[in-house]
Amino acid sequence: VFALGLLVTGCLNIAFGLSSSVALFGLLWGLNGVFQGTATPQCAKLMTNWFPLEIRGRWWAVWNTSHNLGGFAIPILAGSAAVTLGWRYGLFIP
Repeated sequence: VFALGLLVTGCLNIAFGLSSSVALFGLLWGLNGVFQGTATPQCAKLMTNWFPLEIRGRWWAVWNTSHNLGGFAIPILAGSAAVTLGWRYGLFIP
């Protein structure tokens, strides 16, 4: 399920960059969220199996912080790509 979710998410991201319709953007965005969500249970299981209870909280914090850092950096990266190379590259580059 994990690998399939990653594969479908990647394909949806490429389709997002190739589309021009607002309705299709919305559909692809929603499907992308669903397939990205398929990774969460597997990541949680990996985190609980890899790290002992004494240090598990630290690594959960690192994992959750990475989402916030990515959410901060992507608009800057995508915006720069869109301004420099065109709006479609703002969807492909990140």
